[in-house]
Amino acid sequence: MPSAPCNLRVENVTKTSVTLTWQQPDTDGGGELTGYYVEKRSNYSTRWVPLNRAPIALPSYTVRDVGEGEDCEYRVMAANDAGVGPPSDTTGIVTARDLATKPGPPGTLTAGLDSSGRVAELRWKKPTSDGQSPIINYVVEMRSNKSPRWKVSNLTVLCNFSA
Repeated sequence: MPSAPCNLRVENVTKTSVTLTWQQPDTDGGGELTGYYVEKRSNYSTRWVPLNRAPIALPSYTVRDVGEGEDCEYRVMAANDAGVGPPSDTTGIVTARDLATKPGPPGTLTAGLDSSGRVAELRWKKPTSDGQSPIINYVVEMRSNKSPRWKVSNLTVLCNFSA
């Protein structure tokens, strides 16, 4: 029997799929590899569930129909004519979700001066998309009328949102 596949990695995660890749085992057990078997285990279970009945020829597999927010770990075993070898190390817990992207632009911006006429007040609406992750900061840029270049403001900014 072959040894365990090496370097099991999660290559891509979405809310409905997980793509795994790995390297072939260090030893083939004296026979040509016939393929790989992939198993998963839910975060709340001790039971490993096979994901494929026939061996997979290539060292990659996309698990489909994963439930959004589902927490599972995965492992892979190599097989030859003598049988199925031991499992690889697991991936650790993987949560099915779309990875974060950049948030959308802030909504309508309004600017004005406070009563002293020396402090600018900026107001904007929150972006319609947070990029699948909480917004933790806003970057305010400014430029003078005489400069074509924008620069990040180093002034204290008090964020004020309009509904």
